Amino acid sequence: MPEVTKQSSGMRADLRSFNLLPWRAQQRRARRRQAVVMLASGSLAALVLLAAIELPLRHRLHAGNERIGRLGSAISLARRTAGDPDALEERRAQASSLLAEVDRIRRRNSTARNWLAALPARIPAGLRLTSLVVAQGGWQLRGVAAELNQPAELLQRVREMPMVADVRMEQLQSNPDASRQFLIAGRFKQ
Repeated sequence: MPEVTKQSSGMRADLRSFNLLPWRAQQRRARRRQAVVMLASGSLAALVLLAAIELPLRHRLHAGNERIGRLGSAISLARRTAGDPDALEERRAQASSLLAEVDRIRRRNSTARNWLAALPARIPAGLRLTSLVVAQGGWQLRGVAAELNQPAELLQRVREMPMVADVRMEQLQSNPDASRQFLIAGRFKQ
């Protein structure tokens, strides 16, 4: 090993300024460059990550705002067309009464249909019906019978039907050819 001797203080000052290890400076510069590159790539990665998160969320938010706008316009249109609460209550009452009337007519029609389906089995032999009128909850049967007891028998059979009420013989007339014309009337039970 070479011998190191003490040098004067003037020479020390020169040695301090003289870099004996140039690779340390190169390493320092390389580390600085590496830090700058890592900082730049980290910043870029953070921006890409934020964009990847924010863009779908912005799209959802925009779609939600559009949906809210459409719903708001539909609600405002419904409010404008709805009118005031008194008019709505009046319309509701009218609709309720209309539904009740429709239900009553449906029940009456069902009763009349059931009565018409059961009537042919109740007509005695030898009796001929000439007309049947169903109107305003009531009905009328006109016919011709060969014997006097046939209209009475029909009257009794129709009275036994559960869907009719107030059955009565309104007219019974004898013809010169020995036939009897009759009119039986009644109404349907409510």
